[in-house]
Amino acid sequence: MPGAATSPHWGSHDRAGDDAREAAIVRWLARMVQPGMLFVAICSGALLAGRAGLLDGHECTTHHADAGELARVAPLARVVENRLYVASGERLTSAGITAGIDLMLHLVAREAGHATALAVARHLVVYLRRGGNDPQLSPWLEGRNHIHPAIHRAQDAVAADPARAWSVAELACVAGASPRNLSRLFNAHAGMSVTDYVNRMRIARAHELVTGSTLDMERVAERAGFTSSRQLRRAWSRFHRLSPSRVRGRTDDGIGR
Repeated sequence: MPGAATSPHWGSHDRAGDDAREAAIVRWLARMVQPGMLFVAICSGALLAGRAGLLDGHECTTHHADAGELARVAPLARVVENRLYVASGERLTSAGITAGIDLMLHLVAREAGHATALAVARHLVVYLRRGGNDPQLSPWLEGRNHIHPAIHRAQDAVAADPARAWSVAELACVAGASPRNLSRLFNAHAGMSVTDYVNRMRIARAHELVTGSTLDMERVAERAGFTSSRQLRRAWSRFHRLSPSRVRGRTDDGIGR
């Protein structure tokens, strides 16, 4: 169920007629969407779902400009703001416009696997971002379930070059914020510190090199931004149960991570 912030798709300027058509859609949704059926609403489409009672008892989201209206028309739903999408049982809702792509990629991952979803995201030249309560798909997705542009600018810079010696001050310049404010924003919206995010991206890069190359661990550490293989292994152990060499061995055997 997609939504739009402009005039209805049928192009009418008759408000009474539009209201009647929307009411008909709401009745149709209430009648057709039964328990056991997966229902997806993108952007302001959640308003129609809410009016139909389909979101009652569920967490949900919508375009930030419509969050208050959704809470009004669906008082039994739990409206969540500043989220790209929310998956709550059989009800999935997204924020505005492009957040619907993130939600669809989430569905691809659920139905066809994370590797397929990541391949689709790369083909579309978009970031694959996950919901806050969803299973982790990849370290590259950590801290991306927000809509704050300054943090995304900093995260984009780190993701493009994890091995660089990023300082909070340098990333603050990229983001267009003061170092203190960037640190506060990262903790509030990404759920981690700036330094933690940089380290996670370095480990993600190291994992790619461990599983996708034959470089020795010193070279892996260097290319991922660590001063030594010892520092790499120490940081690695925070995120992986198996050591880098064992992960590589399992990959070579066709077992994977």
